[in-house]
Amino acid sequence: MMYCPPSPKWQFSRGDIEGGFQTLEIFEKKTKSKISPDLKERFRENVVAIDDEPDSSIVELGKDPLILRLSILCSTVFFLVGVAYNGTSLGAASLPGNLYTNNLINSILDALSAVVAFLLMPKMTRRLLIGSSFAAAFGSCLMSAILFEYFPKNSPQETVGTWISFAGKFAISVAFSSSYVYISEIFPTSIRGAGMGLVSILEGLAGFFAPYLAFSENYAVVYSLYAVFSLAGCAAVWALPETLNRQLPQTISEARVIYRKEKFRISSSTNCEQKLLA
Repeated sequence: MMYCPPSPKWQFSRGDIEGGFQTLEIFEKKTKSKISPDLKERFRENVVAIDDEPDSSIVELGKDPLILRLSILCSTVFFLVGVAYNGTSLGAASLPGNLYTNNLINSILDALSAVVAFLLMPKMTRRLLIGSSFAAAFGSCLMSAILFEYFPKNSPQETVGTWISFAGKFAISVAFSSSYVYISEIFPTSIRGAGMGLVSILEGLAGFFAPYLAFSENYAVVYSLYAVFSLAGCAAVWALPETLNRQLPQTISEARVIYRKEKFRISSSTNCEQKLLA
């Protein structure tokens, strides 16, 4: 990482115009391509248009109403999907059935979910992919909880419940794999690192609480909680703006303009935003 060049978009957003162009020249040499002078001039114009953007830092996560709302929603999504994902992954060994078979199925589903997420992300909107995965997890976990609660151990219905729980695990894994890409796209470039750091802390806390659910023998209660977490995660995702094939914001002001077009409720315009709209 020490030898990787910085992001030109990040350099431009911080006002380092010359540094951004120097990095672009490095990319030109490495990729044996040529960036047109018109494109460079448009970059320069965009930087000038946002020259009154205030310095962005982790303080902006709680200072700006838009970023605060985005941070709360993104942290909620990460925490909920983290609890459900880590819980179902760790709890596979304690489900009814053979210990080794359950762990093998769990590993296969993890690998398969990553492939499915990779294939579907360019074709489905972020909210539709993650929201539908949460919805599928909700239905699967709720059905598993019902079967675990109302049918005796070692019954055929309990075996069916185990297989349905694996379907829920697969859906949660797809949402988990996709969330890392989606959430990083939502935050403006200038505070993306701070935003991802915040939500990652919440995901880490989810990993801390997950074992207390995963190793419980009360499968009905545990999978009922996973169903509730999945439903809440679905609702939180649909409250976020869409990012697939959309312009990603570099600064907070750009985020306010772009998300206003997406009908994402925010407060009144600033002078910088009016320039961007013009």
